[in-house]
Amino acid sequence: MPTIRVRDWTKARLDEIRERQNHSSHDSVVKTLLKDHELAAAREQAETSLNGTKQEYEAPRDDTEYAVQGMKVLEELETPKDNVGFLWCPNCNSEVAHFTFTEPSSFDDFETSCPQCFNGLDQHALVAIEIDYPLEQKLVSDELAKDLKTAVIDYWDRRLQETPTDVGSMNDRDHVERLVWEFDQYAKDFMWDWPTDVPVVGLESGNAYKNTTDKETIEILERVPKGGTNIDAFRVKRYSEGSGDQTESELLESEPVCNLLRNRKLELIE
Repeated sequence: MPTIRVRDWTKARLDEIRERQNHSSHDSVVKTLLKDHELAAAREQAETSLNGTKQEYEAPRDDTEYAVQGMKVLEELETPKDNVGFLWCPNCNSEVAHFTFTEPSSFDDFETSCPQCFNGLDQHALVAIEIDYPLEQKLVSDELAKDLKTAVIDYWDRRLQETPTDVGSMNDRDHVERLVWEFDQYAKDFMWDWPTDVPVVGLESGNAYKNTTDKETIEILERVPKGGTNIDAFRVKRYSEGSGDQTESELLESEPVCNLLRNRKLELIE
């Protein structure tokens, strides 16, 4: 069988994709890229009208400003451009599945496992990449991982901001607390370096956080697990700005932890 010669730079990029996505060979990498390209080309052709003029795509009416054009966390996806989408794991930056729509859809409840890192994922963590996102270019330039992370963090931040300040019924409270617990678990599992300009969705031992409301510093000494889907408590030290850290440790219980996280009050201190 004849061989194809490629430049060293191209081969290095293929090696990176092969290692990152656990492909068995360079052939597997190229086939995956070709599959994505063919799917995009098919949809490009399908949107051309009978007289040969291209129909203008009308984006869904949505006032949300998404952090990455062409990327949405699955829970926010209604109908992707050209009815084509690719589901990606933001933890290991691997494709989980691709799909086409025949009618508008929504994903209020969806669970799967990443075939590469085996992380459990649902509609709050899976990223749907639409056809207008330059996937192949981003893979080659090694920018995909950053965009996946940015899209997910942006969604978690907005989703918690949308939770009601005053939770009424017990069912509503349970729903909010479950959401906060889930985001905290994802943040812990993904082990991302959290941006300092976005309020955190989870707390980690050894970190210090600033309460943006009263400028209080909260230093996390240890996590106190509560079990199940209950928000963990934390052993902490709390001190106000300029007072120093000469204070006794105390237990920050689950409910105030949940309130601080969902009300977007805590930012990571580097």
